[in-house]
Amino acid sequence: MSRQKEEKLCQKIALITDSTCDIPAEWREEFDIDVIPLTIIWGTEQFLDGVDLSAKEFYERLEADPVIPSTSQPSPQVFKDAYEKAAAKGYEEILVIVISEAMSGTIQSARQAAEDSPIRCISSIHSPINGPRLAGDCCCAGTSRWWRAGRNARRSG
Repeated sequence: MSRQKEEKLCQKIALITDSTCDIPAEWREEFDIDVIPLTIIWGTEQFLDGVDLSAKEFYERLEADPVIPSTSQPSPQVFKDAYEKAAAKGYEEILVIVISEAMSGTIQSARQAAEDSPIRCISSIHSPINGPRLAGDCCCAGTSRWWRAGRNARRSG
């Protein structure tokens, strides 16, 4: 493999997901995954998913409350802030994995924010059901050369 291709494989890649991926806290910490919360709207109340309302609290309330909740996508500014944070940490590219565009406008916010991103968004993936699996696969790719190199660079840099 040429040196240029090898350097390309070793770039630091940030992983950003939305809260529908339900990434475990230990993965978020170990792999430095940024999770953008969707807003849960329950009648007149609003909660940031996973921040103001845990999954356990959500399901308990869902069983007891006759009001059916809805969600609202994060704004492009929330994604832009996450991209800038990734750039400040030294990431060179971003992989964004969010809920399907058939279910939410989240991908549109992510794409709009990418237009002004300080670093290149290599992909914005909208996954109908496999967002958590796909994000998990990215985390578990620690044995692959590009991920291992990027993760080691984060730890040493």
